[in-house]
Amino acid sequence: MHILIGTDLTSSLLAGALSRVGSVLHLDSGLVYGSQHQIEDAQSLLEKKVVHYLNGHPTDTADMDLPQERRLSVERTPKLVLARGDMIELIIQSGASGYLDFRLLEGLYFYQDTLQKVPSSKEDIFAHQQLTLIEKRKLMKFLTSSLQQMPSGDNQIEEQQIDKDFEQHLEESGIKEKWRSVIKSALVLELNNKRLTLVEGMQRLKRHLSSVGRYGKSGLLSAMYGTSSELCQGFCRYCAVYGGTYMLDFPIESIDWSQKPYKVIGSDIKECDKLVVGSQFSHLLGLPIIRKSSIYRCIVITKQPIAEGHALIVEPSDDEDGLYCIQYTADECVCAQGYVLTLKASSKQRIEQFLEKMQVSGVCCFYEQPYRQYDTSSLPDDIVLLQDDDGDLLADGCVKEAKSVFERWYPSQPFYPPKEEQEEE
Repeated sequence: MHILIGTDLTSSLLAGALSRVGSVLHLDSGLVYGSQHQIEDAQSLLEKKVVHYLNGHPTDTADMDLPQERRLSVERTPKLVLARGDMIELIIQSGASGYLDFRLLEGLYFYQDTLQKVPSSKEDIFAHQQLTLIEKRKLMKFLTSSLQQMPSGDNQIEEQQIDKDFEQHLEESGIKEKWRSVIKSALVLELNNKRLTLVEGMQRLKRHLSSVGRYGKSGLLSAMYGTSSELCQGFCRYCAVYGGTYMLDFPIESIDWSQKPYKVIGSDIKECDKLVVGSQFSHLLGLPIIRKSSIYRCIVITKQPIAEGHALIVEPSDDEDGLYCIQYTADECVCAQGYVLTLKASSKQRIEQFLEKMQVSGVCCFYEQPYRQYDTSSLPDDIVLLQDDDGDLLADGCVKEAKSVFERWYPSQPFYPPKEEQEEE
């Protein structure tokens, strides 16, 4: 028996895979699926402290009212999906696409003094007014060679230039500092100010560039009603189809992991041989924290867009994590009217400064999410504590974590058998 506590995205992916190799009991003390990846409706927002903004500044005068309850569906921890990323390939392979609907982003922008479109195709580059002719040629040559780079070539680069990082490679390719920052944040989608090796950077850049054109002009998608929460529900449905049992609103008081069978103690006692604990329930294991930081987020409900349509806006930074803002419209079924912005940065001040630069008017809800790392060395192999969400924009990291746990426990079994094999069964 496998017991999973928490229905966050990684847990939901893992539950679906485990349902193909054994029995699954999936518990959550919440009333809805998603845990840290669940949605906020208007009623839950009203219960929090909101700030009214007018032209980028807090004001006592309400510029607009919140929509009626159930007319707002906003992710607390938003994610996007690459058209050729690990998440979309898993959705196709597993057949979970029947539970989900997606929309392409209509625009990719960056903010440096002004809001500008990210040049990610030949047409974008040669139409971009901020690029000189020489810069256009160098950028076009670099992106073309990056797209043509084969995996075997990546490995050869790593062997020959093992000490070089991706930033150094951009500089040696003749890309100016401004555009190096844009490539890293908007095309590689590395917004956590992390040093990338040459191989990591080139692989991620190629993944994004090759995603453009698969389903349309953009390489990024979001699920209708909210990507993270809908992915959680979709893979929980998959798990249920293959025999998984779900218990929401289950009060979880403690975990006895001193010996097998492990016991999850709540309104009654559930026993298992393998246990997965979502990060929101990490306190039940009593493990020491070795590192702690915070991720700052903001939800904005506004009548005025800051970009065109459903879009991603990034603001790079050299000395701290970059900021990103996803703009949703009514077409994504996130709001009935107007626009919703979801922002993430390394500080509340950074978000406030961005709202001022963009002269945003609307209702803002600021919140902070913990990012903790635990000492898990005392846990037996049959118990896994999942990580807090690290603020990564893409959902691929959750696939990687879930697959890692599954392959550790069942190295000879496929992580989600292909759809054709499922139909034969």
